[in-house]
Amino acid sequence: MSGYGWAVLWTVLIGLGLCALMLLGWFRRGRRQADFPRPADVPDLLGEPRSDFEGTYVVTTTAGDRLDRIAAHGLGVRGNALLSVGADGVAVLRQGSPSFFIPATDLELIGTTSNMVGKAVEKDGIVVMRYSVGERSYDTGFRVRHHTQQIELLTELNSLLPGRPGEHTTKNSTGKENL
Repeated sequence: MSGYGWAVLWTVLIGLGLCALMLLGWFRRGRRQADFPRPADVPDLLGEPRSDFEGTYVVTTTAGDRLDRIAAHGLGVRGNALLSVGADGVAVLRQGSPSFFIPATDLELIGTTSNMVGKAVEKDGIVVMRYSVGERSYDTGFRVRHHTQQIELLTELNSLLPGRPGEHTTKNSTGKENL
C-alpha cells in the first residue's frame, strides 16, 4: 500500500473511532438521565384541539439551561412535529420519535428564544414551553413551519396559563432572554 493509501486508511479509522465515541457519549447521557420523569403520553381522547401547528420539534432541555439536552425518553432528537394545542394541554406529535403530552396544569411559562442546543435562528424564532414533570422542570422548543403562525401559537399557549395571560419571555439588564 502506498503512503496515500495508509493516510486514507488512518483517516477513516480515526473518523470511525470519533463517531463511536460520540455514540457512546449519547448512550451514557441517556443512562445518566434514565431516572428523569417521562412526559405524559398523548391521551387516547384529546380535548377538541383549538389549533394545530406544523413545524420542527427542536429539543427538550432542563429548565433554564439551553445547552443541557435531555437524551432520555427520546427527547433529545430533533425532527418534524405537529403541535396540537387544546384546552387540556399541548400534544407534541413527532415523526419518528415518541410523542408526548404537556397538560395545561403543568405549564409554567411560555416564551421565545433564538437558540437551543445546536439550533440558532433569527431573534425569537423558537417558541419555548416550560413545564414540570414531577420534581423536574423542562424547556421544550418548537419552531413553526410558517413564521406567520408564531403569534397565533404564542397566543394559544399563553391562554393555557391560568391567571397569567400574555406572559412572555422577560429580558434582563443585558437584553438577554430570561426564560
